[in-house]
Amino acid sequence: MPKINLLEFKIKDNLFGIRTEYIKTIFDIEKIKPLVLMPDYVAGITSVGKQAYLLICLENLLGLSEGKCEDPVGKTAIVVNVYGKLYALIVDEILKIEEIEKKGADDIVNFYNKQGVVLEEITPEFLKLKIKVPALKYEKIKTEEKTKTSKDTSYKTFLIFELDDNYFALNTDYIRKVEYLENLKKSITAEDELVEGVFLVKNSPVKALNFKKLFKLDTDEKEESLIILEKDKKDFGIKADSVLDILSVAETELNKSENPKAILKDFFVYKDTIIPVFSDKYLEELLEKYALTREKTEEEKKIKIDEKDFLIVDILGETFAIPMEKIAEVLEYEDIHITTYPSESEYIKGLGAFRDKSFFVFTLENILNKEIDTSNEDTKVIVLEENGVYTSILISEIKDIISIPLDRISQLETEESIIGGIVIDKNGEIINIINLRWMLGHKENKND
Repeated sequence: MPKINLLEFKIKDNLFGIRTEYIKTIFDIEKIKPLVLMPDYVAGITSVGKQAYLLICLENLLGLSEGKCEDPVGKTAIVVNVYGKLYALIVDEILKIEEIEKKGADDIVNFYNKQGVVLEEITPEFLKLKIKVPALKYEKIKTEEKTKTSKDTSYKTFLIFELDDNYFALNTDYIRKVEYLENLKKSITAEDELVEGVFLVKNSPVKALNFKKLFKLDTDEKEESLIILEKDKKDFGIKADSVLDILSVAETELNKSENPKAILKDFFVYKDTIIPVFSDKYLEELLEKYALTREKTEEEKKIKIDEKDFLIVDILGETFAIPMEKIAEVLEYEDIHITTYPSESEYIKGLGAFRDKSFFVFTLENILNKEIDTSNEDTKVIVLEENGVYTSILISEIKDIISIPLDRISQLETEESIIGGIVIDKNGEIINIINLRWMLGHKENKND
C-alpha cells in the first residue's frame, strides 16, 4: 500500500495531520496585526522576516469553538500551500512527523485510526472549500520607470518640514522619499559649508545639505530626517528636524513673489503660520550643483529593486498605510463641507464637497469604537482616486511618508475588509493598508 508522511498536531485535544508535501514552513507566532470585517476564523496577519501570512484559526474553521479566536501569540503556525495560495494555520501543539499507510481513495477529509485514537487528515481540498478569504499576494516587481503626474494643475502638493522652530515647504514633485538619519551611514566631504556629509541611501551616496546654515539658524538642534529630492535621475538630501505634514494648496491660495532669483518664492498659510516655499528653480540649481552622478554597471542595469511610496496615518491611535499613487488631495477637515447623507452604511460620515468634486467621507469610528476629534487641527480628509472615481477617509493625523520594497508589500485582494493588505517597515512592524476597493464597494453610487 502507498505511504504518506503526515505532520501530526493537536487542536483542543483532537488529533489532526497535514501531509508534509503541502507544508512550506513552521514558525512560532510572535506578533499579530488584527483585521476587521473578517470571518471569525481569520485571526489576523503575522510576518516572518519579509514574508507575511494570513493567520487561520483552525479551531474555528473546524467548528471546535465559536466566536473570536483566542490570542494566537505564542502558538505555532503551519504554512500550507492551498493550490498556490499560502495560509498560516494556527495549532495548539505539534507532535511529530509519521509515515502512515494510505488506505482507500483520497477524500476532502481523510480519517485514520491510531491505536484507538482517530486522526483527521486536513487536505488542501478541505481548506479551499472552507476558507473564503483570499491569501496575501505579493506585488510583481516592475522594471518600467516610475513617472509622477499631477492630477490637478490648479493645486500643488507640498511637504512641510521644520528647521529650528521654522516651517518650510517643498514641492512634492521633487521628493523621492524621507529617511531617518539615524538609520543611515555617513561620510564626511570637503565642499562648501552648505554640504554636511554624504549619506548611504539604498547603497547609493547622497549629499546632505543643511539649510540651517543658509538661513543662519541654530545648528545645535538635532536633525531627525533626510528629505531626498530627485529629478532626471539626480538627487540630493535636505536635513530636517522633523517632517510635519503633506498639504494640497490651491494656486489661488499661493502668494507669489515676482523675483525670479528668490530662494523662497511662494508663501501660503498653514495653522495660522506663514509657510515659505522653496522655488522650483532653486531646487533645480541645487540638483545641478550638488547631485552625485555615477554610471551604473551592466549588472546594476539588469537589477532594479522597485519600491512603493505610502502615506502613514494615524486613525484613533491605530496606524494605517495609504498608497501615495491613490491620493488625489490632502485636505484640512475645516476646509471641506460635509453634509449628512441618508446612507445605511455605518462607515459613511457624510458627503463631502470640495471645489467641483463631491465624494463620500468614510470613517472608521464605528469599527474602532471611538470618535475622531474634528476640532483638532491635525484632523484631515485624505481624498483618494481610482479610475476617475473619488472617495475619501477621515484621519486623526499624518505621521510619515515611507518607501517600501515590493517584497515587503502583501495585498489582500478582497472587497470584504477595510484592510487591503500590509506593509512591513524597516523595523519589522506590520502596518495595515487601507483598502480602496472596500470603500468603493460600499459606495451607494459613484460621484463625479
